Amino acid sequence: MRNSAVDIAVELSRVTEQVFLSTRSGSWLISRIAGDGFPTDVFYNTRLVNLLQRLLPFTWVNWLAERHLQQRVQHRLYGIQPRHRALSRIPTLNDELPSRIICGAVVVKPNVKELRGSSVVFEDGTVEDRIDVVIFATGYKVSFPFLDPSLVPVSKSWKCLYKHVFPAALERPTLAFIGLASPRGSLLPVCELQSRWSARVIAGESAEVAPPLMGGANGVGVASGGRAWEVWLTAALFSGSQTLPPAKVLNEDIEKKSKVSKLRLVASQWETPEEDFISYMDELAVQIGVRPSVPWLFLRDPRLAKAVLLGPCTPYQYRLSGPGKWAGARGAILTQWARIKEPLRARRCCDDPQSFSGLLFGLTAATVLCVAVTCYVQWQHPALLPGLLKMAGPLAL
Repeated sequence: MRNSAVDIAVELSRVTEQVFLSTRSGSWLISRIAGDGFPTDVFYNTRLVNLLQRLLPFTWVNWLAERHLQQRVQHRLYGIQPRHRALSRIPTLNDELPSRIICGAVVVKPNVKELRGSSVVFEDGTVEDRIDVVIFATGYKVSFPFLDPSLVPVSKSWKCLYKHVFPAALERPTLAFIGLASPRGSLLPVCELQSRWSARVIAGESAEVAPPLMGGANGVGVASGGRAWEVWLTAALFSGSQTLPPAKVLNEDIEKKSKVSKLRLVASQWETPEEDFISYMDELAVQIGVRPSVPWLFLRDPRLAKAVLLGPCTPYQYRLSGPGKWAGARGAILTQWARIKEPLRARRCCDDPQSFSGLLFGLTAATVLCVAVTCYVQWQHPALLPGLLKMAGPLAL
């Protein structure tokens, strides 16, 4: 039950007598609107959230995400509860499905077992008659009929691509796939970084910067291992050219990414690979040399560092330094919240009348907390406060 199926069901429910939404496994439902009315990806795709997701156990993060999603819609009650965890597959993005279900315009059903003329039999044994149209929203098959099948096998198209971009089977990186990934966020910023990296790699084919050789039987190899490639990558970035590591390194990286996906994700062989938005963007940015260093920014520009860490991860962050640096990136990052809010201000409202009451409430709560702590300390340690006051007396004088 993905975005297209739910969107079609919701739209048709406005003009049809009844819509039945059949799903094999259900899906976690996420709203387009997050806290304070801002877009969900702007609110949650921040470096701080990404850092917490990487530091906390995957089970804990799933539990927190599921609890948040269940607060809006009880998925089991609405019949859309999936078998997988919340972060094991990209959730379905829709705001209207719960309201269409609760008013009866959309009825959620299990998987279709059989079609009998104008009747549909579902796996739970129920039968619905007078069905006029059946729409299959079962996804799509990723294929590249114009390429050699040995280059990109259809059954595992993304499992043979380095960083989901370059085929590891090619001797020279003269072919790149852009957009063959499903990030938990906007696809266009990902495509931009993939394009920037691909352009540098393909242009680096004629560069004079030679990569370190892997050790061979004849003793010609002079360097091997990840550290040597890190040193060479830095030199290549400054020279304006870049090539890929040897095939062995490419395949090891692909295998490592595949193992992580099997542990965390519920994947289908026909789907494009799912990736965390910021982690994958940073992974590509490292290849180009444009990944922002938050600790270094805190030393040089604390205001900008705060915006990079706490604000939405927008493409401006990958224009702060390195190849393709843009002088206006800092200003764009610092003013992006103003640009997000501006389209919503079609009608200017007066100042929030509750701002003063909110401040008063905060001061009252702080006062009550201080009084409660003081009473507790006096109850548990009667001699502590008089002793502190006695010590503070001479200092005040």
